[in-house]
Amino acid sequence: MWEAGAALVALVVGAAFAWVNLVTSLYPRTFFVLKPWTSRSLVIYSIAYGIIAVGILYLIHYTNLVPKTLIEQVTFGSIWLTAIVVGVSVRSFFQINLFSVPSAQPGQSFPIGIGTLVGWYEPGLLRDIDDDEFLGVRSFLEPLVNKYPDPTEIRKRVTYHISRRRSNSEKLAFLADLNERLSNAQPGDTQALMPAMESALEFLGPRVLRHAFP
Repeated sequence: MWEAGAALVALVVGAAFAWVNLVTSLYPRTFFVLKPWTSRSLVIYSIAYGIIAVGILYLIHYTNLVPKTLIEQVTFGSIWLTAIVVGVSVRSFFQINLFSVPSAQPGQSFPIGIGTLVGWYEPGLLRDIDDDEFLGVRSFLEPLVNKYPDPTEIRKRVTYHISRRRSNSEKLAFLADLNERLSNAQPGDTQALMPAMESALEFLGPRVLRHAFP
């Protein structure tokens, strides 16, 4: 029974940590648009890492593929702590070779590890997640652009809501980018205004942007 419980812990921790790590590292300002019901690929990505964590846990317990000495020092031999550590640090086990396949050259083989297996499916999922984030941001910003269709008004509101704690170099770089994006925008031109609002969202963050465009 403890094995099933530890496997469940590894699954949940591995999936949750994969989710949080991905959205906070790649989408620190727009992670709020990625929800389980808006990004099936993110759900699959996270569950896949949870399943890998379960596999690593069993490799540690039943095989010699993973050195046990260091893990036991960190987890004090507890299978429950091991499950948590594995779930949090799945990527550190990617160098483990599971098996080898013969290569074209006689006497040589090509190792297949956990990282190799992940490399087969992860890039496609990351592209799909990126698309989900893009569509989510557009859905979030479209009502604001429709409510505030004047580029001059957008520039004024965004500029007013830049924190005084931002460095001058940050402010100048952002305002130059914003002005460039708005330079050819005409009132009501949603297609031209959207990139400027996306830039403002990335710089100000969702909470400040909502305050700027109530």
